[in-house]
Amino acid sequence: MKAIGYSLLILVAACAWAAVAGASWSYDPEENNAVCTEPGDQSAVRVACDGAGGYIAVWVDARAGGTDIYAQRVDATGGTSWSAGGVAVCVAAGDQDSPRIASDGAYGAIVVWRDGRSGSDTDVYAQRIDADGVVQWAPNGIAVCTLAGDQDGVVLAPDGFGRVYVAWEDHRIDAADEDVYAQLVGFGGTVQWTPDGIALSDSTGAQRSLAVACDDGPDGAVFVWSDDRASDGGIHAVRIDASGAVVWSSATSLIDGGATYWDHPAVIRDGWGGAFIACEGTMGSGELDVLGQRVSASGDVLWGSGGATICSAAGDQYAVRLVTDDAGGAILAWNDERTGLSADIYALRVDGWGASQWPIYPSGLPISSGLDEAGSPAVVADGAGGAVVAWHGGQPDYEDIFAQRVDAGGAILWAFDGETVSSAFGQKWEPQVASDGAGGGVVVWSDFRNAGNFDVYAQRMERNGYLGYPAAEITTVRDHPDDQGGQMVTSWVPSYLDVWPRDEVGYYTLWRRYAGVTRGARPLRSFPWYLDPRDPAALERDGWAYVGQVQGYQLPEYSLVVPTYGDSTDAGVIWTDVMVMAHSYFPDDCWISEAATGYSIDNWAPGPPDSLKAVAA
Repeated sequence: MKAIGYSLLILVAACAWAAVAGASWSYDPEENNAVCTEPGDQSAVRVACDGAGGYIAVWVDARAGGTDIYAQRVDATGGTSWSAGGVAVCVAAGDQDSPRIASDGAYGAIVVWRDGRSGSDTDVYAQRIDADGVVQWAPNGIAVCTLAGDQDGVVLAPDGFGRVYVAWEDHRIDAADEDVYAQLVGFGGTVQWTPDGIALSDSTGAQRSLAVACDDGPDGAVFVWSDDRASDGGIHAVRIDASGAVVWSSATSLIDGGATYWDHPAVIRDGWGGAFIACEGTMGSGELDVLGQRVSASGDVLWGSGGATICSAAGDQYAVRLVTDDAGGAILAWNDERTGLSADIYALRVDGWGASQWPIYPSGLPISSGLDEAGSPAVVADGAGGAVVAWHGGQPDYEDIFAQRVDAGGAILWAFDGETVSSAFGQKWEPQVASDGAGGGVVVWSDFRNAGNFDVYAQRMERNGYLGYPAAEITTVRDHPDDQGGQMVTSWVPSYLDVWPRDEVGYYTLWRRYAGVTRGARPLRSFPWYLDPRDPAALERDGWAYVGQVQGYQLPEYSLVVPTYGDSTDAGVIWTDVMVMAHSYFPDDCWISEAATGYSIDNWAPGPPDSLKAVAA
């Protein structure tokens, strides 16, 4: 046994326990997590994953009287990471609006928007913001296009290498009829193609309603739009590589299907160099239907010369969205008025040839089918072949936010007509959703609960449809008192599913991991958002080892003794990470806590020496 030194006693006094800091995701639909509640309206919010377990939201902000662009990062546990109220992306003169956001591939994001700083017309600007919330390009952004005439309707898609493809509607030639242009913006904020963009189409008539998609790779992007050219109106597309060269373009329409009107296309890449495209179109009946097309890597249409009709149910179908099914097909979601009673949301999964993969629902699966009006859906792939859909709905002036998850087979996984994401007082608008990488998602929206202006709120929905994250929370990790070392005590408060009257947690397991040796303060540990708690092999690969378990009894606090990887002495502190996993009564339902860190010491003083002898000098 070794006596502990005076210097280590000071360290013990300063660091005798380790607690998990930071905010937590709300699990009350009337509370949610505030992202920005500054004066003035915050609206038109958009969100992207940052690649580090967090999410970056961007919005139009009227706190200064005009409209500017602000952003905020929400971390994996629901806390905001940057300056309170968000960081300014652009506060230039004039109004800025219509922001769009994409990951920059380096834990930050690239934002583009419509900009009125010139005073005479609107232009397109962009800015990159890093993981710490610091803008990386010129103050208030770099110019993407500033030619005379309005530029608006801006969209973007990341290429996976820190660059983004940007496209917009452009009035440089004709103030009445817009054309469509595009630009590639590099990681450092330099435009890669011809200044002010290259023309995707400048045909006669209007080209509008752009959409763009890009695989993570060097093969470029696919741009689609609605085209009113007199010769061959319909949905047109072009694929352009990273050098700005046209790989293929559609001289004839990809989708018309006999429609007399077509608009609002959506596009995703198909993983083989081509793309899936969908839109709304007015057919002979005078109603809007959902039309679709797939284009090969060489630009050939695969679902017929006029495309395929995905849904032609009674009433209008519109506002179609597309995500991948991770199996060579796509999942579509749209607003649907087939009942004649309200606008609902339907979805359908199709394979690479446009055939329905949900035969029980050949014209779409009802996602929301109540009497309340549903707003346009926001959709994200769930990473398991299905999708998470979010929308606002309810009575005028009192819309709530809802979400639903559907699996690859067309089964509804959450509550009928969707889980309530937010039911706080007041209007809530335009929810956007980003994947959490584990079958759920984070929803952000504009919210009028504070009765004065719109703010930005967020809510996490985990894969089983629970709000927030039903994990336990570690409160302390302390040295086990009065022992000979090698042990520490981990304490935690229960999951909210283990608090009376809920009884949905069967037991807790505790895990440990070696965390290294230091001479100073404990190493920082972040939430292990990247782990799948249902996969023991993933835990083991990350260094976690099972310690033991405790039954769930709806107690206010639990504790378990954990063996450490060695005692701390004057030579250094040997740290041990700990993590608690809450398990429901169903095998797949389990949730890992934030990690915490602690250490042990030998508390017993050494005994008197045996056979002590004195020798005279």
